[in-house]
Amino acid sequence: MTSLAMSALCVLPLAAGCAGDGDDENGGARPSASETRDDFGCLSGDQLDGSIEFEVGGFPVGGYLTGKGATGVVLSHMANTDVCSWVPQADQLAREGYRVLAVQSIGDGVAEITAAAELLAGKGAAKVILMGASKGGTASVAAAPEITEPPVAAVINLSGPSVYQGMDAGTAAARLTVPVLYVAAKQDSGFAEDVTAQYRKSSKSPDAELDLVDGNAHGTDMFGADLQVWKDVKAFMSEYK
Repeated sequence: MTSLAMSALCVLPLAAGCAGDGDDENGGARPSASETRDDFGCLSGDQLDGSIEFEVGGFPVGGYLTGKGATGVVLSHMANTDVCSWVPQADQLAREGYRVLAVQSIGDGVAEITAAAELLAGKGAAKVILMGASKGGTASVAAAPEITEPPVAAVINLSGPSVYQGMDAGTAAARLTVPVLYVAAKQDSGFAEDVTAQYRKSSKSPDAELDLVDGNAHGTDMFGADLQVWKDVKAFMSEYK
């Protein structure tokens, strides 16, 4: 268990420091450190109850926490988007029985995912599914072999390149011993080739799947371009819930 991951167990309350008791119903997470919860430009109403901050390497990282299931899901966004790109899917997964944390990435994606997974474990998740889009997909694959608690049940990479800012999904793919789904659009130049290469390296995975869909949509944009993509992703997740 790394020190970076351990820091996730300190979720920032409204006042400075960590609280030990009185965790709220939303997975035990504390709200954003500011007096007004961060809406990230998209949260409203009851969703604001899920706006949290947790520490990664001494720095606050925002996130959207929702759901109460025993299977955790860590969602990581693309480089040119933010946590809002995952909120609709996070809410749907929560309704379907998952405990979900969508991360507002600001730095080391692998460290953020590792910390997020451990936070979910501390709030009741017995296992976790890692799913990311583009750079978030790269980070999810790279983080999976490093996470031991909670155990990783499956990984989903949506258009994630093999290498991004020091994160090496190509090397990590060869170490994966859990089910993994790679998805990319056939005309998404370079990214389709990268996820195919990762798929071919995933020989240790008991269930490695590759889904190349029509079009050129990238990452979470594939959900809007082809509704079947999200249905297929959820079907894969349900096998390892």
